[in-house]
Amino acid sequence: MATKPPDFKASGIRAERLISSGSTKKPQLLVYNETAAGNDGITVDTDNIKLTGTGSDTWMFVSGAIGGNDRVTFGGDIYISGSIYGATVSATPASPVDSLQFNSAGIFGGSSNLTFIGSNRLSLTGSSHVKGYASISGSAEITGSLVIKDDTADTSQLTLSSSAGNTIFNMYNDGTFYLTNNKSSGQIAVGVTQPDATGSQVLKIYPKNSQQSLSVFNESLAGSSAASPSVSADTNFFVNGLISSRATSNRGTAVFGGDLVTSGSLYALNGNVTLTSAGGSTTLTETNSGNLEIRNTALAGQFLASVKTSNGVTSNFLDVRPNGSLTGSVISIFPSSIYAGAANPFNSSDTTFFVAGKSGAKDGSTRGAAVFGGDTVISGSAYLGTSNTDRLVVNSLLASDIIPDGNRTRNLGSDTARFANIYTGDLHLRNERGDYTLIEEEECLTIRFNKTGKRYKFLLERAPEYDE
Repeated sequence: MATKPPDFKASGIRAERLISSGSTKKPQLLVYNETAAGNDGITVDTDNIKLTGTGSDTWMFVSGAIGGNDRVTFGGDIYISGSIYGATVSATPASPVDSLQFNSAGIFGGSSNLTFIGSNRLSLTGSSHVKGYASISGSAEITGSLVIKDDTADTSQLTLSSSAGNTIFNMYNDGTFYLTNNKSSGQIAVGVTQPDATGSQVLKIYPKNSQQSLSVFNESLAGSSAASPSVSADTNFFVNGLISSRATSNRGTAVFGGDLVTSGSLYALNGNVTLTSAGGSTTLTETNSGNLEIRNTALAGQFLASVKTSNGVTSNFLDVRPNGSLTGSVISIFPSSIYAGAANPFNSSDTTFFVAGKSGAKDGSTRGAAVFGGDTVISGSAYLGTSNTDRLVVNSLLASDIIPDGNRTRNLGSDTARFANIYTGDLHLRNERGDYTLIEEEECLTIRFNKTGKRYKFLLERAPEYDE
């Protein structure tokens, strides 16, 4: 059995050169403190002169404590021609001051583009590349462009997270861009803030050029067909949806809250225009035959068309001009259940305004009487009735003369249809032969021959047997 060689101990050794030689499989030079040799996970077997916990390629070992008082200190410059390997590297920080320090392939260094700027904040300038997952807690300010590149998939994704949910930006290789809020009840709001009372900001969305359109498109809706405006060459803004989806369980109705203003024309294709209020709705419909219908669909509702007189304006008129012209067109008020018969003026080529009705409907249970409230003025001729079976009923006082349109061309009554009584003042009689005026005096009846001015008294004989 080999005996342990004696230890060579000294409190201090000074020499010009310290040379160690021996087998390459054992350490050649050991400098250690027995009390600190195990602090770094390496043990020294002093009996067999070997190390445990290091590689077999160790030639020199200097022990020391990690974070303790038994550190290893080298005074002066240290030059290493090879690499430095170790779990912990402590050295003088690289320049510049306040730069973020890092270990790059065993070299301790820093970057002037990534520095601390105080308050736990970093400043990153220049062109930078971050690969993999990056987490930023707090505010991040980026001056310049932010490029997110996915080298392995068809999509690049930017996720902005908060305690309430995530907002995801996706950009695909075909140029499609998605902005998604994946919270179950979340919304996407895009807005601008007015800076002050002197100006305003407007949210503007610009397609790349005038040949492209802006679409608000729900892919689950089947309302976009071959006839959809989205495929028209003149479309600039398109919102898809489903026809007749309003007031149903199917989502597909586009809603604009508040006032809706258009500086141009409003077109409704393959559907109706419905104006709805709390009391009901008014529907504007263009039929396949080209007819335009305006209906109030509220129960017991009315349709009112009016104009408002403004200050300084003498009068305003509600002017209805079919085909933009006052002539050659027909305006009719024609309930479908009322028809005036085959001889009604609506069938005449000279009719421009017609109100349908039924003869004899007045004071009956069937609607069919046309009523004009207030004064009715006719600047031209008035034609009443189409046959001698029609009736004219006047329940008012006559406030004008009745003058025929020619001398001795019209009759008052006929041989078979006479007036019962005539109540009049003086009676004037004139034809091609005579000219007389019948005058009532207080005690007698006289007649004047108007050609000579002479008057004659009627001789009346008393007939008491006919007294009433």
